[in-house]
Amino acid sequence: MTVERRRGPIFEFLAADHARLDALLQAALARSEQIDRGPFDEFREGLLRHIAIEKKILLPAAREARGGDPLLQARRLRIDHGAIAALLVPTPTPEIAAEIRKILGPHNVVEEGEGGVYMRDRLARAIRVFRRGFHAAAAMG
Repeated sequence: MTVERRRGPIFEFLAADHARLDALLQAALARSEQIDRGPFDEFREGLLRHIAIEKKILLPAAREARGGDPLLQARRLRIDHGAIAALLVPTPTPEIAAEIRKILGPHNVVEEGEGGVYMRDRLARAIRVFRRGFHAAAAMG
């Protein structure tokens, strides 16, 4: 099965959200000496929502679909999510934004890359569970 065929609705939804969040962070950093708070605040809100979807819906659905066994990457993702959330608490600076980017680059590869968390074959049984939770997540936003 090709990578494109292994990308299902979960991949499309969450990868598109990654792209949206990346664009917001880029806009917030357009002036290197300071953060543009409008796009950054939208980035912050969107990223926390994205993390909540993964934490409260995607990872539990995947664990349920695997008979109670979490995905191997789940621990790494939780650690990354905690570090990102901690960096989103203080007033944003270019240095903080750079640290967030350092985490998000490899983090997004773990999710979207070949064999990543979002691939259909890794989550086939979780798609039904995810779809049930998707409506709840949409209500969060």
